[in-house]
Amino acid sequence: MAMPSTTPVIYQRGSRYGPDGVYYPAEEERTVPLSDRAITLIFYFRFALRRAFRAFPDVYVGADQFIYWEPGNTDKKIAPDGYVIRGVPSEPLRDVIRIWEEAVPSLVIEVSSKGSRSEDRGEKFLKYQDVLGCPEYLIYDDDTEELLFYRRIAGKYRLQAPSHDGRYTSHELGVQFARDPETLVRVFDLDGRPVTAPEELADRYAMEQRRLRELEEENERLLAELARLRAQG
Repeated sequence: MAMPSTTPVIYQRGSRYGPDGVYYPAEEERTVPLSDRAITLIFYFRFALRRAFRAFPDVYVGADQFIYWEPGNTDKKIAPDGYVIRGVPSEPLRDVIRIWEEAVPSLVIEVSSKGSRSEDRGEKFLKYQDVLGCPEYLIYDDDTEELLFYRRIAGKYRLQAPSHDGRYTSHELGVQFARDPETLVRVFDLDGRPVTAPEELADRYAMEQRRLRELEEENERLLAELARLRAQG
């Protein structure tokens, strides 16, 4: 839908209105509900990957946003649960991604369930492979607990095997992924270190606060005992 010519526009990268004056919607009606586990994992992917690339101003990490690939055609879109684009500014945050203004995602991620499995391994698989040409595709199936990592080789996705320690390495990004009992999937940063989830950070902070209170109480007890001994002497 073209914008009326009387409406002034200040174009911003990633805004819903493109520089062509076309409105690119950012909302969709989700037909497959997400479980709490899936929502938590999607948030973790975005958080962990943003942390992994926080020192890189030319890597953009997003989640659950429309990616458009044909100028002016708002039907040509797809919304991965997570994605990483290299070679574009990490700021500002985008409402939508238009491939012709940005770049093809180096990695796309889907968190699957019974309701979305066929689409993630069928229609979306083919769009990521053949239309967008995304080099890497990661799927975590929330029902079967499968972690699948595909690399695009000679134009086709090839399922990759994990290393001896169960990790999949992204050749495009340098990060790693592995199944994990706490976060379902653990992201490892560029130095191979596991990225802690926000919930884990909160638990660690609460534990440290409890330990601090215990130490303060112990210190107060010792000071009181010292004062008592001095009074007796």
